[in-house]
Amino acid sequence: ITERIRKVHDFLTVGAPTPFQHAAVVALSFDQEYYVNLQKHYAKARKLLYDILDKTGFKPYLPKGSYYIITEVDDLMNRMKIDDNFTFSQKLIEDTRVATVPGSSFYSNSEKGRTQVRFCFCKKWETLYAVEKVLKNKFN
Repeated sequence: ITERIRKVHDFLTVGAPTPFQHAAVVALSFDQEYYVNLQKHYAKARKLLYDILDKTGFKPYLPKGSYYIITEVDDLMNRMKIDDNFTFSQKLIEDTRVATVPGSSFYSNSEKGRTQVRFCFCKKWETLYAVEKVLKNKFN
């Protein structure tokens, strides 16, 4: 079975699928202004979500080159009497409909990310403002 898995893995990692190649051609044809505006848009979204998280009891790390924000949630976990970030993420979905990814998912030693969760900021403005409202209601 591992031989079959390796064949599929090799096929998937050797080159980009044809649809991605066509998309890259289109993307490379855009004017530089498009990318400048895109960068500004995501910088604003990053700042908005960072500020929301900071004001609602999360301890966010400001990213420099990604589309997500990692936050420390140890204080919130203690307030909620929760021991791990998987339970925290599940409870956040149940209580607020806001989905996060447990930070321990990103470490070979999951204990290192036990008190972290990840939020994505490449969302519609109305989604980010809705997140602000429900997190304020939950934690403030």
